Amino acid sequence: MELPGLAVLAGAGELPIHGRLCLPDGDVPKTVMLAQHGSTYNNTYWNSAFEPDTYNFSRAMTDAGYAVFAIDRLGYGGSPRLTPQLLTLEVHAEVAHELIGKLRAGEVGGEAFDHVILVGHSYGTATAWRESAKYNDADAIIGTGWSNSVTPVPTARFLATYYPAQLDPKFAAMHIPPGYLTMRPGARGGDYFYAPGGFDPEVVDYDQNELRDTAPDGEGTFAARFGAIPLAPSPGSHEDIEVPLSSQTKQITIPTFQVLGSKELQFCGTDQNRCTSSQRLQRDESRFFSERACLRSAVTPNSATSTTSTATPTTPTPPSGPSLRTCSARTAAIRTATGSTARASPEPTWARRNPGSVPDRTEWALRSGPGQVSAVSP
Repeated sequence: MELPGLAVLAGAGELPIHGRLCLPDGDVPKTVMLAQHGSTYNNTYWNSAFEPDTYNFSRAMTDAGYAVFAIDRLGYGGSPRLTPQLLTLEVHAEVAHELIGKLRAGEVGGEAFDHVILVGHSYGTATAWRESAKYNDADAIIGTGWSNSVTPVPTARFLATYYPAQLDPKFAAMHIPPGYLTMRPGARGGDYFYAPGGFDPEVVDYDQNELRDTAPDGEGTFAARFGAIPLAPSPGSHEDIEVPLSSQTKQITIPTFQVLGSKELQFCGTDQNRCTSSQRLQRDESRFFSERACLRSAVTPNSATSTTSTATPTTPTPPSGPSLRTCSARTAAIRTATGSTARASPEPTWARRNPGSVPDRTEWALRSGPGQVSAVSP
């Protein structure tokens, strides 16, 4: 489905945003997750058609009683590919801000939601943190694959896998504007997104051939915009550097949950020493958040950046902390208000009708349950 009418770029008019809304069977829930993908992905990161019982985030969350609205951020998937230098972190955050309002107002699929949880992967987490630092208008944040400290050498190796999308066989015929990048063929199988020995090789093939998208180079400009030039050493470390958003995250005042894979190269420090336990990660990250964020961090074993694609999915348990009583009260209040009791849901009708495929993403929204797949006007 497409949402018209987002005016987030001066002079660009109203921009449509494409996304997929997934709802559980039965009554429409009070809570929706606004899911934002990372660099070189699109909404299919959350809606994998490969072994969806294992790897499809939206299915798992609708089974648990939540709605999920997974978008293609500007420059990705079915959303407009604008001049890439314009698509900065600030613009993506403004899009998220407007979408939160539309989700609450019933302007997405005709369903009004009382509560919105921002969910992010990698750059999508950076977007959620930036939006919340500025507006704090969501009810909570779940961020994966992102941290306030980055290890320079593996990050440089990772960025070296990017090259112009026009040179890639998958995108060569799409007439993508200059300034859009993608990861080189075969790079998905490196140790950046997947931990060696912790994934199904077929997942990597599916990622490379089906999930991989392009990325606008404007996303990299946030380093200069948020005062990270020159990058500063991370407190307590001689090898890590602060990611630019660390000056912003202290302004977040809504409950924040962070998840990193234990084999994450870019954000877990030298030899992944920051991710030896959930407690260690939370101790390091808590310096960058205020107590009002009720930060809880968790480490998933044997996974890297793509935590939704581990061979053995796990549900991490946030560690305890000094403000646990206050944070637990706030979390309980949110759970009570959202009515997020898990309930079983049949597999989505599209999965039964078309095994291994997904309806055209510009035409369909997804509801679980018999007879619940419905067309959406573009």
